[in-house]
Amino acid sequence: MEHFVQGSIHPALSLNFVLPQSPEKKGSKRIYFSTSAWYRSQNLSANEWVSWLQSRLADETEGPQSVRVSLSDLTLPEYASLGVVQADAMEANPLMGARGVSRFCDANYKPIFATECDAIKQLRAQGVDVEVVVPFVRTLADAATIIDLLAEQGLPRGLQGLKVIFSIDTPSAALLSDKLLHYFDGLAVNIENLAQFTLAVDQSNPSHLHAYDAQNDAVLELVQKSVKSAATVNKPALILLSNLDKLPRLQQALLDMDSVELFHF
Repeated sequence: MEHFVQGSIHPALSLNFVLPQSPEKKGSKRIYFSTSAWYRSQNLSANEWVSWLQSRLADETEGPQSVRVSLSDLTLPEYASLGVVQADAMEANPLMGARGVSRFCDANYKPIFATECDAIKQLRAQGVDVEVVVPFVRTLADAATIIDLLAEQGLPRGLQGLKVIFSIDTPSAALLSDKLLHYFDGLAVNIENLAQFTLAVDQSNPSHLHAYDAQNDAVLELVQKSVKSAATVNKPALILLSNLDKLPRLQQALLDMDSVELFHF
């Protein structure tokens, strides 16, 4: 635990967008939060974070408190630069390295995973309706593994209504979305991650940034397939993105889809 730093709330936590054609959703306030930012700012303990989020929920929600919490998806250099782990074991290509589920499977990161789960359990114990979002589920084996790992931490899917959603960050997750939904209660498409992996473009590389396009036909097809998979089994489909106002083709594609919730980062 000595290399684990508990951090703070995500600075860009926001309420979901409502598509123009869905006026019945106006006023709906489901909050989405990523624990990746725990390691990026001021040091708050898990208890302090839970108290902070409780107060934010009280301010932002009407009726039952509800929040979707994504487990962390940081790369190894991000963990190291923030002091979460030692920097003695770097990966050649961290963007495509151990992230999300593959990180949680590593015994060295069990304390990190356990602490995130503890915070979620605290929220649930205080009456908050929490849905867990799992990042970087790449394969069916990943799906089975994370469901087991959550159960080991006292968060078995289905217990007292606990729902678990998987994040689509890679093309494999989109292509397998219909099968992955057997393990989960919904999906969340991370547009920026999906575009990076679909087009093999690292946004942190300025010389290659011109090739990045979140509205590329390949990206849109994967998004459409994912949303359709969720709709077929009547499970929610979330879209996570930034700068939607600058993506007219994506806007139109989303307007043509049914039952999509947008969360802007």
